Amino acid sequence: MKKLLLILAILAVGVSTVSAQKVRVMTYNVRNGHGVDGVKDIKRCAEVINDARPHVIAVQELDSMSRRNNKYVLGELAQLTGYHDYYHRTIPYKGGAYGIGILSRKEALSVDFHPLPCRKEPRGLLVVEFKKYYL
Repeated sequence: MKKLLLILAILAVGVSTVSAQKVRVMTYNVRNGHGVDGVKDIKRCAEVINDARPHVIAVQELDSMSRRNNKYVLGELAQLTGYHDYYHRTIPYKGGAYGIGILSRKEALSVDFHPLPCRKEPRGLLVVEFKKYYL
């Protein structure tokens, strides 16, 4: 519990730093490319990102080379948007992985993954360092 509180405190400091520097942050649960209408189209996800034009995006529910789609979804989003991609798996899934990622306009200086305590499905925190801020 103390480790989780420390991580949350670090995030709070990071968020206040980000807002002071006018960085546009987006979070996006892409549901592995499935829209609310049930149609799978990763290009629509890329259009949402391109329209919003954020500096960084925290992305959830990403397949990486699973039998479900045999693609690295975050990499595909990166190609369609022109962003750098940083991924970490949270669970093995159908011969590949399922996880979280960060897309960013600028290249990261470092990337760290921290597993979070949980009772059911594993969760994690991806910390990405940039020149002037952390996400």
